[in-house]
Amino acid sequence: MKKVSMRLMVGLAVTGLLVLVACSDKKVKEDKADSPMTKEEVVQAGTVDSVAVPEPVKVEKEKTDMDGENEDMSQTEAYEYEVWPHLGGTYSFGDADGGMVVLDVGINEDEGTNFLYVGEGKYSATIDPKTALVTAFDENGKKVFEGYVTKGGNMLRGTLFGKKVKFEGLCGL
Repeated sequence: MKKVSMRLMVGLAVTGLLVLVACSDKKVKEDKADSPMTKEEVVQAGTVDSVAVPEPVKVEKEKTDMDGENEDMSQTEAYEYEVWPHLGGTYSFGDADGGMVVLDVGINEDEGTNFLYVGEGKYSATIDPKTALVTAFDENGKKVFEGYVTKGGNMLRGTLFGKKVKFEGLCGL
């Protein structure tokens, strides 16, 4: 009877180890499957035909402390300056002075892009497909705005009528 119990215990232990090994292998495979694919892996897998997926662009910002020495940006600040290249639809932004800007990005090429500075006027705009630089022009072709949508599409920063501006996203407008 003791031999049977010992064999049963050894058999259970071996079975338990086999189950643990199988589960850990499955977990490793699932983790690998859940990890984001690189652009090259997506194209090789055939899920995307050589479509150009825009890479996030960083707006260069030099941050200095009181002594004029450069400091590293925090993650929050870095996120604030990361350009949002995936534009489509209508974005509303406002500043602390009550100014409001609406960027209307046409979903298809026929609709075009418009830049509306509330109280001033509506301007024709372009968005560079590689850098996501937003540029708005008046009827005479004079540059009115040049800048970027950043912070995941929730901030507009740049130069408006020659003055540096920063507009926060207005949710629900």
